[in-house]
Amino acid sequence: MNYCPEYESRILDYDELSGAERALADAHIAGCEGCRAFAAALAVVDESLSVAVHRAFASVAPPVRPPLWPELLDLAGWASLMAALIAVAVILAPPNLRDAALWFALGLMIAAGSAWFGFKSWRELSS
Repeated sequence: MNYCPEYESRILDYDELSGAERALADAHIAGCEGCRAFAAALAVVDESLSVAVHRAFASVAPPVRPPLWPELLDLAGWASLMAALIAVAVILAPPNLRDAALWFALGLMIAAGSAWFGFKSWRELSS
């Protein structure tokens, strides 16, 4: 295929040409068999690439976010376990230490909840 090197950049950048430059390129392409064949080949390549890119991205499904229910049930399970531990600590503590045992158990519950939340957040970020 013999095309005119001085019109190569105009044919390659045809969509970005101004009105006057496009008219000049159209007039040349109409009278030059090599440049017309070059422009037609570029159109085929452009269409083929557009179809290939569309197929590649159409086959990629967007990520599916997992449901929140298992996480909430997990949290409810840990919360009920902590509540049971607080109840045991308060019941088994001597009467003069019940307030201290309650505060200690509440502190443990807050620490365990923070650790659970931190672990869940770290696991989501690392996956």
